[in-house]
Amino acid sequence: MKLILKGIMAGFIALAGSLHAQKVVQHDNEPGWRAQAAADVPRAADNSDAAGLAISLKDQIIVWTDPSGPKIASEVNLVVDAPYAKVQPAVQQTLTSFGQFEAHEENIPIAYEPEGWDEVLLSRRADLRDALATKFVQPSLDQALREGTLTAAEVSQRMVTARADTSSVPQNRITLDAFRTTYASYAASLKQSYGLLRKSQ
Repeated sequence: MKLILKGIMAGFIALAGSLHAQKVVQHDNEPGWRAQAAADVPRAADNSDAAGLAISLKDQIIVWTDPSGPKIASEVNLVVDAPYAKVQPAVQQTLTSFGQFEAHEENIPIAYEPEGWDEVLLSRRADLRDALATKFVQPSLDQALREGTLTAAEVSQRMVTARADTSSVPQNRITLDAFRTTYASYAASLKQSYGLLRKSQ
């Protein structure tokens, strides 16, 4: 299951930790993250109005670290190693401590993953990578082989590369049966007002 956390509330990190969460895509050259009090983060790291609200509420927030300094996260994506039926009630229970949320559940084809989740899905599903390579890469390679611009060995090697690719997801992937499979989706939103102008988010 995937857990998408809009906003910068870090209370969900503890929840996900209890369900064996892991960072979505971990590479050696990527920055790491930590949870800390919003008031302790240098204001120079503030990249949204939400940080000011978090400070006033004495919230914990998620901060990314990289060579240029700390960056406040506006969104947190976690992969939770647990079935949807187990995670969803836990998420609902955790949300109650933050206020009254408006929630929405539906079943969505995996072709319509939220932005950034295509790569996560492909990194864990060799069958989907194979389906994409067969449909969108192999025809042009076969033509190149027939025309003599590529050798059979070159075609084979390029197909190996295509089947390992986790970044290329064609817009028309919904045409493949493998990408029509649906998954359960749960989304919840909370409006909060703050400041003299009663801005909300």
